Amino acid sequence: MAIKVILTPLFGVPSDEAALATAVAVARKFSAHIDVMHIRADPRTMIPYIGEGMSGALIEEMIASAEQQADERAKRVRQTFDDWRARTG
Repeated sequence: MAIKVILTPLFGVPSDEAALATAVAVARKFSAHIDVMHIRADPRTMIPYIGEGMSGALIEEMIASAEQQADERAKRVRQTFDDWRARTG
């Protein structure tokens, strides 16, 4: 079986660097392409699970906080990826 693409998820955490290094090692061995992905969760999908008995204002505050955290994670992922690309070409 020939491996053509290495799908590498990034999460905005320090171990993302190790994931990229591993992906490079595997891709080189198989002459494969690396695809990097970051899945951004929609905090509004959690409302049915956390919103029971909460005020609308509290729910909106929780959603805003979750969106801010997701923005920060996405920025870290992008920075990690850009730094990696600059180092590895």
